[in-house]
Amino acid sequence: MDGAISYRFDAIANTGSQLSGDASAFMNEIDELQSLMNRAESEWTGSGADSFQSVSRDYLVSAGEMKEALAALGGTTTAAGEGMNTTDMMNRNRYMAG
Repeated sequence: MDGAISYRFDAIANTGSQLSGDASAFMNEIDELQSLMNRAESEWTGSGADSFQSVSRDYLVSAGEMKEALAALGGTTTAAGEGMNTTDMMNRNRYMAG
């Protein structure tokens, strides 16, 4: 049973690690899109420029919120992994002592 529990913890930890990596990649994509929008801003004129600036501001707010959520997800995933490792070690010590 000890092996099965360890396998499950390892699977959860691996999934958490992959999720953190995916979140980091997504944050990079958000930054790249923001950079592209900043470069494209000068191409708009007149009322189109006003609309573009409005959309760009909305995007910046949304992007900031997405990045905060992804950072929180990464922190939560890390904390959960550390908690599982601590629990696993405590269970192993108890099993070995008993």
